[in-house]
Amino acid sequence: MDALTQVAEQGAVPVTHYLAGDRNAELAETGRAQAVCGRIFLPAALAAPLGRPCPLCEAVVALALAQDPAASAAAARRA
Repeated sequence: MDALTQVAEQGAVPVTHYLAGDRNAELAETGRAQAVCGRIFLPAALAAPLGRPCPLCEAVVALALAQDPAASAAAARRA
């Protein structure tokens, strides 16, 4: 996972999901993209206010960082 983009899911409790960097191209080509947890989003989700983090997205990202020490170090430098 190179880069992550946050997208918002609106509802009673807004939720923030993550799109992997390669999914941004998919969003531009097809008009929709899949978050790392599996939810499908339209471009409008990029402009919506962010909410609480999606627990499944966070778990997938944490697992990816745990399996790739180089990505984990890069994330630590960005924080």
